Amino acid sequence: MHHTMTSRTAALLALLLLGCGGGTVQANPAPMEIRAVVRVPCQGPDCDGEATPAPETGRSPITMLALGWSHSCALVEDGGIYCWGANNRGQLGDIGDGERGVPTRVPGLGTMDAVWAGGEMTCARETGEGTIQCWGETGLGPNREQSFATPLPYSGVHAMALGYGTGCFVNEAHVFCWGEYGRPHGPSWNTPTRVEVPRGVSGLVAGMQRHCGLDTRGRINCWGRTLAYWHPERVADPVWRIPDLAGVRMIALAGGPHGRPWIVDRHGHVQRTDTGDEDRRHGTTHVALHEIAGIEDPATLVAGGGGHACSRLSNGTAACWGSNESGQLGDGTTATRSEARYLELGGVQEIEVGQHHTCARAEGGLYCWGRNDSGQVAAERTTRIHEPTVMPW
Repeated sequence: MHHTMTSRTAALLALLLLGCGGGTVQANPAPMEIRAVVRVPCQGPDCDGEATPAPETGRSPITMLALGWSHSCALVEDGGIYCWGANNRGQLGDIGDGERGVPTRVPGLGTMDAVWAGGEMTCARETGEGTIQCWGETGLGPNREQSFATPLPYSGVHAMALGYGTGCFVNEAHVFCWGEYGRPHGPSWNTPTRVEVPRGVSGLVAGMQRHCGLDTRGRINCWGRTLAYWHPERVADPVWRIPDLAGVRMIALAGGPHGRPWIVDRHGHVQRTDTGDEDRRHGTTHVALHEIAGIEDPATLVAGGGGHACSRLSNGTAACWGSNESGQLGDGTTATRSEARYLELGGVQEIEVGQHHTCARAEGGLYCWGRNDSGQVAAERTTRIHEPTVMPW
């Protein structure tokens, strides 16, 4: 009896020591073994720059991600939308003022089955007829800022791309767009307006003040602000075409007013577009391509507003390249990369990019990294994260 009481006392003493010291202690009184690990969150002034995610919340699993300029959103299995990050234009939904570092469910929505984000706005599609609800600085109507939420009276929407105060969607076989594209370079539409694009549109993407899509021949047709130094081929007002390119399989637009596209060519190579030699006889500048080394035949291609891009491969890996001042490439540094750097993640299902941050659904969890000055990475008490970090969901 005396021996048994001593063993229990030793075990209790070990656990009390753990609560004070925050380390790992093993207690081995015969005849049993106790091993306990207690992790105490960092507290105090020495914790600046250290990510301390909140405990797991038991939210429904994520099925789709969408990243805007400095905010992030996720669609979950039960049809709800959660958003976090900057909220200066109401892009997180009708949740009150102020940014949120913790994912918050957007109130006032029905059951949704898709979500998109861009600039300082968010849109989601209702399950069933495919109608759309948008909120934030949408560019819809005479006022740029809209109260939550603005419905789009269209059904059957199956693709959407949002820019900075601009948006486009594909409704059946037609393209509709709205917003201020930057006069005199582009149109200004307060309501969705049909854009006649020859040979249709696939792979619809958005930049800061332009939209582009691929036609059936793999040519890049765009509308909005033209690209500096290139002399676009006019197709039909307001559509113009990037010259010299055909057989393109995928396209992503870099951010900024003059952000150029990245493409995946017919051979599955990722290429950065640039200006080539000037044709002095005709006064035009041709498109030059520079291959991104280290990646071939990606399944998806996405680009961020700050000049970085990422791809997911069919084998569940992902790689990023480009600007990296906030650690948005996820390679543990802030060095700009001209070649692809693979992430230390497996089972990647989806990867999305914002202006200076990146998030992925991988290995059954949510991982984010990059700039976090508005809480867009969903980690508290830090302004930057340089590597993919699991965010408790």
